[in-house]
Amino acid sequence: MYLVMHCGGLSFNGDTIKTKSLGGSESAAYYMARELAKLGHSVTLFTEAQETGTFDGVKYEWMGNVSNDTPLGDRFTFYAENTPHDVCIIQRHPRAFERKWASKINLWWLHDLATYHNKDLAVGHMWNVDKVLCVSEYHKAQVVKVYGLPADIIAVVRNAIDMATYAIEPMVLQDKVVSTKRELEEGTIVTLPATYHLFYSSRPERGLINLVKPDGIMERLKNKNVHLHVCGYENTTPQMEAEYRYLWARCAELPNVMNHGALSKQDLAALQNACDAWVYPTEFEEASCITAMEAMAAGCVIIASDLAALPETCAGDEDTVLIPLKDGKVDIDKFIASILEPTIVASSRQRYSWRASAESLLDEVQGIFASAQPSSLAHHFLRHSDIKAFESLKLSPDVSAFVTELLTEYNVAYRFYREGTYEQQYKEVYQYEEDRGVHYGPEDVTGTSRYQCVANKVGELPAGSRVLDYGCAHGHYVVMLAKQFPHLVFVGADIAQSNLDKAAKWAADEGLTNIDFLKVDGTLAAIRDACPLSDFIIAAEVIEHVGDSQGYVDTLADCLRNAQSKMVITTPYGPWEAQGYREQGYRRAHLHHFERADLQEMLGHHPDYKVVAAPSGQSRFHAPLGSYIVSFSKPTEPSRAINYTRKVMQTMPDQTVSCCMIVKDAEQDIVRCLRSVLPFVQEVVVGVDRATRDATLELLRILERTNLLVAFRIIDLEPVQETGFAAARNATLRYASCDWILWIDSDEVLSNAEHPTSRLLRNSMYNGFAVRQHHFSTDPVGIIKVDMPCRLFRNRKGIQFFGAVHEHPELKLNEGLGPVSLMSGMEIVHHGYANEQVRRKRFDRNLPLLKRDREELPERLLGKFLWLRDLAQLTQYELEDNCLDRDALPQRIEEGINLWLELLAAKNYRIILDALPYYSQLAIIKGGGVDFSFVVNANWMGEAKLEGVPKVEGYFADKAHAFALMNGLAEDKLLELDRRYL
Repeated sequence: MYLVMHCGGLSFNGDTIKTKSLGGSESAAYYMARELAKLGHSVTLFTEAQETGTFDGVKYEWMGNVSNDTPLGDRFTFYAENTPHDVCIIQRHPRAFERKWASKINLWWLHDLATYHNKDLAVGHMWNVDKVLCVSEYHKAQVVKVYGLPADIIAVVRNAIDMATYAIEPMVLQDKVVSTKRELEEGTIVTLPATYHLFYSSRPERGLINLVKPDGIMERLKNKNVHLHVCGYENTTPQMEAEYRYLWARCAELPNVMNHGALSKQDLAALQNACDAWVYPTEFEEASCITAMEAMAAGCVIIASDLAALPETCAGDEDTVLIPLKDGKVDIDKFIASILEPTIVASSRQRYSWRASAESLLDEVQGIFASAQPSSLAHHFLRHSDIKAFESLKLSPDVSAFVTELLTEYNVAYRFYREGTYEQQYKEVYQYEEDRGVHYGPEDVTGTSRYQCVANKVGELPAGSRVLDYGCAHGHYVVMLAKQFPHLVFVGADIAQSNLDKAAKWAADEGLTNIDFLKVDGTLAAIRDACPLSDFIIAAEVIEHVGDSQGYVDTLADCLRNAQSKMVITTPYGPWEAQGYREQGYRRAHLHHFERADLQEMLGHHPDYKVVAAPSGQSRFHAPLGSYIVSFSKPTEPSRAINYTRKVMQTMPDQTVSCCMIVKDAEQDIVRCLRSVLPFVQEVVVGVDRATRDATLELLRILERTNLLVAFRIIDLEPVQETGFAAARNATLRYASCDWILWIDSDEVLSNAEHPTSRLLRNSMYNGFAVRQHHFSTDPVGIIKVDMPCRLFRNRKGIQFFGAVHEHPELKLNEGLGPVSLMSGMEIVHHGYANEQVRRKRFDRNLPLLKRDREELPERLLGKFLWLRDLAQLTQYELEDNCLDRDALPQRIEEGINLWLELLAAKNYRIILDALPYYSQLAIIKGGGVDFSFVVNANWMGEAKLEGVPKVEGYFADKAHAFALMNGLAEDKLLELDRRYL
């Protein structure tokens, strides 16, 4: 696989670790990248170091200049956005995945504890993260708590150490020479023997103070045979400089402490090998502790605080003593006792290896790949014009309407490939283009990166060399090259005479005499017979058009003059053709979509093989577009087959959408609704109410016939007024076969759907997306309100609808969908409440169903809110119509007020505040209450500002209700915060 990694922080490359100390996350990046490369993967690691190169099989690149627009560096940003790769691994940065990278899988690798200050940034990019990697179970639980992420989005990939580093001789430890002013004057020097050697190599601020402060551990041990070796830290931040100076001064003052300064990994391992114990009296919460792993490898006893991830790291290790904190502070007495009475003679323990950690990471990657649905893979391969990969899936048409539609597309659109009628296909394609007003002819492509890369290679040829451009089309490369390099001889070959005629006229108009054109019928035999021996062969955007790509490459390569002759192939990446599928129907030309791994398998063994990417922007689906440019010298053996089993297992498909609807008498709206939806979805499932009496069903059949590439499934429903809306909607879900489900009603229109949302439909922690729903009205004129219902949710998660009316999807009753986010860019326009007459008619229709919903699901929170709303509206309608039921009024008011109090007790404050106007409406009619208006904000970080916080206003039947709401809102903002992680 092709893996891209990013590690900000300290500047390093693959050579740094030999001479300098590195922080924990930098060391982890270095070792993980090296181990992944050893396992056969291509790894590119971007760091702060401008000294680039390849070390231990890992390609190190400079991340570039950092700005607010490119917080991870401009060079990394350009590469990651435009160069397709399998996995992107970014360490720590809270804005790591706010952009859509050209990666299949995104892993956010955390090493630090989560903080509330970073929560908004961290959650803000989670739409684009497949997995969060934490370094311990303790770390995982802490991230879940602070960031509020679901546990199943987090995997534990442990830190480790390089065991080979410890296969060295121990450092020869020198006793510290202590000289006082008097001793220096008298010429006497005192040497203190040390028999028990401790070391400390964590960041100084994490616990060194407890060892070297006055009356600290080492001062109280200065008359004992105990010596402490401190490894310094060369990366001092300005805010820590004063503290470090003090700590180093204390090390210098104490007779039994030696400061070794910053050591390389090798020197540090030699020192650790020479010591008896690692001592770590800390109050700092370690997410993971590499130093503990190093101590085990060096055969040291561990004497450390019983805190955070240390118990997990040292679990089961008999050579470890963990000392609990005392009132939140290091228990210095117990540390001293453990040091003075060592009962353990430790030996080397090889418990953590980077090979195991790398394999654990790769297991997560393969698990994500394995989650892809076969139908989504099939859709992805068709969208990317990868027909051999599509065929390898061996789909059955009985699976779903969606799969049946995909197989129809394959059978019709690629008949020319199965029957070998390529020339006829291209005639039809060119005629279609001409009929649309597209006329191919002279064009200047010299400004494109693809042309420039090819031209640079052609420019290296000596005068008189012959260049063959096979598949020259209308001459856009060969004519421009002949013009640019008049000292070379060019031949343009193509299967379409119409192309050659245009190219020849263009060359003649340019007055070029160093170019000839040749018609070849496209068979391998014709290529051998017709194409001349050449010094350089170009096959630009050719091999993706032919079924036997390997055969074409090998046959063309036979036309290379000698071993020094070169061939250059360009082939597109990204869904180029698919951008026009909906408009062009079944007209296709490409048969393959070659990825870097495919090209490596097929051509990578040829002499001087190289491949570069030439980006060309983004597709309408937010996928990178561009071309790979492959070059190699005359092959000595045939090209090889692509392993499509491997390719399928390493494909993360574009995710697909099923639109699920229930309709009744919708002939006035259904066409407009579905026309807004169709560009966004791959499948439409419509349940038609049997009580329908108009032309809804006929219109649906017309839409099905006239919209190629979208699967339709039309099902018959029992009358919804009898079954309830949830049952009807759940019936449509059973037929949905795509990754996502969009539910919409016929009196709604989807706006701005395709482009903003396709980038969000990927693996992430989100089970659904809320969509802004605008309710338009003509009475009164304007927008009544804007709701944000969750209209897009994942399929195959067990999600179903609840509610006989005003139904909503949930995992379980009152549990919602789990993590959801707002879908920016998608809007729903609803005109079903156009005037008061329509609204009252809907109210009358829904009231019996809502009563039934309260009976069937009395604990449904949304049902309580809706019933409260309808009690208030029913009372208001009766007041307006002067038909108020005075006898029922007191009971109705009390029921509504009690429902609001039940919601308040459930502490779902979004529903509580939405219900407040209806509660207030009933309280006003009851009378005797009080008006309250207040603003509430609270947090532990000193940032509880009131500006911009929405005001809460209402009429409360009892002032206690207002105080309960106010206190609840304040506590809701505080309850999740743990002050340790501010």
